[in-house]
Amino acid sequence: MVTVIFVSIFAIIHGGQAASQIGQLNPKRRATTYNTTLIKDTTDLLTGIIDGQDKYFRPINEDNSPLEVEVDISVRSMGPISEQKMEFSLDCYFRQRWIDKRLIFKPIDPNKREIPLASSMLKEIWVPDTYIRNGRSSYLHTLTVPNILLRVRADGQVHVSQRLTIRSRCQMFLKKFPMDTQACPIEIGSLGYFAKDVIYKWKNVDLDKKMGNMLSQYQILNTTRFEEHVKDYRYPDRNISTLKVFFKLQRQQGYYILQIYTPCTLVVVMSWVSFWINKEASPARVSLGIMTVLSMSTIGFGLRTDLPKVSHSTALDVYILSCFGFLFAAMVEYAVINYAQIVYIRKQVHDLKGLEQNSAMRMFTAGLIGARRDTIQVDDLEVEKEEARRAAIPWWKRIWQGEQQGNTSMFYRVAMKAAIAKKTLGNRDPAQVVNRIDAVSQVIFPTLYILYAKNKMNETQWLDRVFSNTSLGHRLLDRLTLTNLRHAFYLISPYETSVESINLVPNYNAEVSAWWLVFLAAEFFILFLSGHDDRFALNDSITSICAGMLSQCFKFSGRAVAIFLYVIVWDNWRILELPWDSPWTWILCLFFQDFMYYLGHRAVHEAGFFWGLHTIHHSSEYYNFSTALRQAAIQDAGLAIYDCIQAFFIPPPIFLVHRYFSEIFQFIMHTSLIDTMGPLGLVFNTPSHHRVHHGRNPYCIDKNYGGVFIIWDKMFNTFEAERSEDPPIYGLVTNENTFNQIYLQFHVVWDMLFLKSRAKNAKGEPIFPGVANKIKAAVFPPGWQPGVPITPFFHWMSMVDPAYGVPEPQKPVVKYNPPIRILVKIYILAYFVLFMAIFFHFEYDRAHLSYLDCTLKIAFFVLTMQCISAFFDAKSYARYLEILRCFLVLIYYAVLLFDHIGAGTHRIFVISIHILAIFLWTADILYEKCSCSKVAEVKEKEKNGVEISVIS
Repeated sequence: MVTVIFVSIFAIIHGGQAASQIGQLNPKRRATTYNTTLIKDTTDLLTGIIDGQDKYFRPINEDNSPLEVEVDISVRSMGPISEQKMEFSLDCYFRQRWIDKRLIFKPIDPNKREIPLASSMLKEIWVPDTYIRNGRSSYLHTLTVPNILLRVRADGQVHVSQRLTIRSRCQMFLKKFPMDTQACPIEIGSLGYFAKDVIYKWKNVDLDKKMGNMLSQYQILNTTRFEEHVKDYRYPDRNISTLKVFFKLQRQQGYYILQIYTPCTLVVVMSWVSFWINKEASPARVSLGIMTVLSMSTIGFGLRTDLPKVSHSTALDVYILSCFGFLFAAMVEYAVINYAQIVYIRKQVHDLKGLEQNSAMRMFTAGLIGARRDTIQVDDLEVEKEEARRAAIPWWKRIWQGEQQGNTSMFYRVAMKAAIAKKTLGNRDPAQVVNRIDAVSQVIFPTLYILYAKNKMNETQWLDRVFSNTSLGHRLLDRLTLTNLRHAFYLISPYETSVESINLVPNYNAEVSAWWLVFLAAEFFILFLSGHDDRFALNDSITSICAGMLSQCFKFSGRAVAIFLYVIVWDNWRILELPWDSPWTWILCLFFQDFMYYLGHRAVHEAGFFWGLHTIHHSSEYYNFSTALRQAAIQDAGLAIYDCIQAFFIPPPIFLVHRYFSEIFQFIMHTSLIDTMGPLGLVFNTPSHHRVHHGRNPYCIDKNYGGVFIIWDKMFNTFEAERSEDPPIYGLVTNENTFNQIYLQFHVVWDMLFLKSRAKNAKGEPIFPGVANKIKAAVFPPGWQPGVPITPFFHWMSMVDPAYGVPEPQKPVVKYNPPIRILVKIYILAYFVLFMAIFFHFEYDRAHLSYLDCTLKIAFFVLTMQCISAFFDAKSYARYLEILRCFLVLIYYAVLLFDHIGAGTHRIFVISIHILAIFLWTADILYEKCSCSKVAEVKEKEKNGVEISVIS
């Protein structure tokens, strides 16, 4: 009966088309005859097909191979996705194809080799017992009829397509919620057949392009398909063919950022306001603390009910608890302030009472603390000398030997102690002392919170959400890791840095550069808060950073120039091939490379014109972290010979690793915040030792060349300790008094090679007479003159007394700092941020740039540095040069607009900035011209006696 119904439907559908193929003499009669014949033939065909096979037995191939069932899924929509029930659902077209040779037939029409059948025919043929292995409640759509498409081809291939709604289990891991990514699977297999009978194969898994807009909380990233055989728990020796598809879903964070993360962050920031409230205002600080805690409780746990009660904590839980920790710490900080004030006052009172307990000295003490001031007098100068003497004693000596007193009487010592105690108590008000806790908290709390938030960004991959993977924010934050922080202090091991090829050595300078920026900002902030803003200047720091950029531009792929010569020597003339993976090779290179650095560093100071390769590093009159970046662009040429000496026995990658870290380690040497480091200074280079190296005091000249170790200076008698009574004054013996980058980089080389030999004394007589002396002027130490004693060292001559002819620095020290307008300062500071961003992108991508792009970018960097230096030097042409530079940048970007990237947002931003700069400086020039003309007009009228009416 089923067959008769289907044949009727088939005849109605195809009757009209068949009639057109019959003759034209009697259309109605011939159409009726054709339809009757077609129905009879189709009925006979289907009856023969169905009678010729058994629907209860699977098709068997001639070679007894398993029957292959090809599966295709077309997903129309997905959702809902439930975290509570750990499940997801999707609406799809589920298609299966297989070949049943029992259904082979001879087509009635040669052009129609496929027969569409009604869905009810599925009951009359064999169908795979496919089911969803991890499904929960799936169903077939039946409106208005069962949504099934069935077709049979003449070669026996059966195609079945069904519209299904599948609801399946999805085991979710919510440890990183709400920044999580889930993989929800669908598992397909046969219910009753083993792999030796039926094998499932994937054809495709399609996703509707519009489906991404249908999911409110998730974004579908991709799908992953697998074909595998799993063991049947009933028959361990038999396998079942299964198919798996994983839908990778990434949760959208917009809702959680707006509703939870942003309010919680603002609440934490609000708690820091208490650090600026007077500690005496207890109601305000306590109320603020309680309010922030209650607000955090309301905001933080409001959405917790929407999550399943899992045993582990989620990222949201950790973040909320951490915010609670910061709020609690802010309240505890207030309690610490009050307790510290009480303890400090008690300590001061105890110190003074300790002086009065000695009855023999009571009258002296009483006089010093104000009862009888005429009893004994210790003037302020003596007190300052005693304090300076105590400060000069290293902390480890004070612990080991105690407070050593001079050869003075007991009366004087007691009087001095009382005077110092009184001065301390008078000058350091307890309220001011404990207020430093607030000042430190104003820095420590935001810093710790930012570092914590950054660490959580890495854990939850916020960087990929907030920034693109090529953005500067992503690249910098991605490098702010504890590993790179450890690398900044040369804390590495042979096993993590030993590699076989130099191509495997990372650019460690670029890796730690993000931490260098943090150190720079932290140092400036600390110096500013501590009242030492005279230790840094905007113009000097930017000039130093620009010098560091320029030095990197003249290195190939960020590697030292010497590495190329090093590889040539290693490949052709090495004497001993040490194993690259041996820790002993690594340790040997650590010491030997530092010794070679000592030689090279000393050479660029003493070996004549080599000094010109290094002068810019000492040209700064300040000493801070930015000074470490003031490197010479061509200094590597002077150090190359000392690097290549190692190539006779040390593998290139091991040398390169230590070459990188030697430079990195010396960055932290350039600070005035760290005092003597005690016993560490006996072996290692310290900021105190390196401050001497940068000083221009006579005792500082040509001292402390060591990079990592200071033992080389002690071995060759070039070590000098820092003197507290004569602290180093930084800069050159004759300061440059300019910020011109090109001039600072190269002019000393020219002077040493061509101008020094022509120098004359006050009488007009040449200082270097004769050809020999003129040659010596270029290759002997920079301070050498005929008659000055010298001694040979390695391959150059060294002065017996490096301080010969070096005058004492004039005091007070007046530093070069031309006054510039606040508009110029703001512009340079703002543009310098963009300039650094462009440079960091260049540094990270330079290996992929063409020679033309690389050359154009370096030209851009050099021209920009010259414009900045012109502004700092208050040159009259600075604005005109800046306008020209901006026009050249616009021309460059106008050409880029026609490449494959086109007008990207970043390019539009850069173009806009330079257009605004052109308008800014053009307007500034016009305004100045107008102002000058008005002033000239006023002066001319005053000169002619014309009365001027001024309205104010």
